[in-house]
Amino acid sequence: MSSYLNIYIKKKTVEEPITIGFWSRSSDLYQRFYEEINPASAESEDKYTEIDNYDMNRLTSSIREEIIDAEKRLNVYKQYAQNNSEYVEQIISSSEYIEELVEHLGEVRALENIVNSQHVLGNKVLCNID
Repeated sequence: MSSYLNIYIKKKTVEEPITIGFWSRSSDLYQRFYEEINPASAESEDKYTEIDNYDMNRLTSSIREEIIDAEKRLNVYKQYAQNNSEYVEQIISSSEYIEELVEHLGEVRALENIVNSQHVLGNKVLCNID
């Protein structure tokens, strides 16, 4: 059974929320929202979870911390690699992981901008899992 994280904008003047994005269970964004925000199930009575600036700040901070930790590990591997070439694989793997984290951070920042701009307009940003 497929499961998706759905993001919506609920405008003040429109009854039904408008879908602005969805991510499958295998995506990093889905996992982060599931763990950090705990979105409502589309099948539940509370069909949506509102996303606020605090939620988005928490997500971006979490990814930034992971990037910092991964960069520290990468630097350690680089030091060890000077004397032992077996660390080259860890260097490559860590570099690729950091690239992925930076990409995820970009996605979360884009969503953060949407959340901020919609709240300024008096609209809500919602999410759920279906």
